[in-house]
Amino acid sequence: MAIITGTLGDDNNLLEDIIEFGSLSSDQPKLIQEDLYFGRNIAGGGEVSEAEFQAFIDAEITPQFPDGLTVYETNGQFLDSNGNLIQEPSQVISLIFENTLENQSKIERITESYQQQFKQESVLEVVNEDHLQINFDESTDLIDNDPIPELIQEDLYFGRNIVGGGEVSEAEFQAFIDAEITPRFPDGLTVYDTDGQFLDSTGNSTQEPSQVVSLIFEDTPENEQSIDRLIAAYKQQFQQESVLEVVNEEVKVGFDESTDLIDNDPIPELIQEDLYFGRNITGGGEVSEAEFQAFIDAEITPRFPDGLTVYEADGQFLDSTGKLIKEPSKVVSLIFEDTAENEAAIEQITQAYKQQFQQESVLQVVDEEIQVTFNSDTIFVDDLGYKFGDFKDFKDLIDRQGADALLRDATGYDILLGEVSNDTLISAQGQDSYRDAIADFVAAEQILFPVGSLESIPGEALAISLDQFILDMTVFDAGD
Repeated sequence: MAIITGTLGDDNNLLEDIIEFGSLSSDQPKLIQEDLYFGRNIAGGGEVSEAEFQAFIDAEITPQFPDGLTVYETNGQFLDSNGNLIQEPSQVISLIFENTLENQSKIERITESYQQQFKQESVLEVVNEDHLQINFDESTDLIDNDPIPELIQEDLYFGRNIVGGGEVSEAEFQAFIDAEITPRFPDGLTVYDTDGQFLDSTGNSTQEPSQVVSLIFEDTPENEQSIDRLIAAYKQQFQQESVLEVVNEEVKVGFDESTDLIDNDPIPELIQEDLYFGRNITGGGEVSEAEFQAFIDAEITPRFPDGLTVYEADGQFLDSTGKLIKEPSKVVSLIFEDTAENEAAIEQITQAYKQQFQQESVLQVVDEEIQVTFNSDTIFVDDLGYKFGDFKDFKDLIDRQGADALLRDATGYDILLGEVSNDTLISAQGQDSYRDAIADFVAAEQILFPVGSLESIPGEALAISLDQFILDMTVFDAGD
């Protein structure tokens, strides 16, 4: 992802109109979700301790995002350049924040601090913003009720601190799930144990044990009402102010590996797929921790050597007789290119699990509307006095330079933003949008800008450098 912003004078308004791409709007910044994957192995030996990571959250993340965060305990693994299997305890921090340049720069400072403090090569960043609906109030209409119902994913974040003292116990929360959630969504749910924290109104850091309940259901009015009722029940029963809802309507869901869930783009793009492995075995018993780890080592990592993340989870559902079935589960999250080969690899993995452990199905949830990066580099240009030339408006800029030369994007999408009027030019993997036109920007390893458009700088489009931008221009260049 790359972003270029500039502060322009009234007489040099670079862009003519507010332009929107996808869900981004300059009138009101949209809430997005960003997950940061922090590996805890330290180069040279050792690992980041629980106490050290908590101190990092307290010092670096919560002050930047005081409204709250959610921490997942996970495990990652990958094959190194020599083919050795590397296992790594990890933490995934999930953040909800407004999609502003200021917040993106905060994210970058956090990842850079972690890399420097703990000798890390990278921090994986996964951003979900397209068609994502987020709210804390169940009265808000978050779900588009399609005429033909479609499967969507909704995550509910239940904090367990009780106003006035105490907390919702594990037993009380399980009883709530059994009484309020499973009867309304009998086909199943997944529960994650997490930890949340935020700064209260006095600036004190508050930590809160939390549960995230993930549901897959059809986007009908009846199901939407069921969500509203169970949230209202939780708030009333446990004196809660709110329950965070995150709705993703752009997922593809399947239980059968023969279902075609992945669009194999001509130019491969990174997507996210979560595989939900139930561990109950038909006839009795369950898949042990050792057996599941051996399955990952033998079947998943060789096919996806760049890495995976494993979440501990618990599932439950009502069977055909109405009996409550509880099931320890593992969720394996993968980031990979949407090629036919990778799609075939997923099918082979799910088939192998079903055959080896007598399973009926493996739930697959695919999200193709994400942006992924492993590194972020920010250049702040404060003291340069170059001016844009005699461009009168946005159309003049495009006409004179040509769309292909204006921005050449890396993985993700690019934004050219003029602070005056908050005008925006956005490109996204071959579907680059501005005004009423669509351009085909060339994919490259870095953004290119037509330096001929800058005063006193002759020549054709060249790579970004510090001496090519006007006063107060900021460049974000996040390579893949």
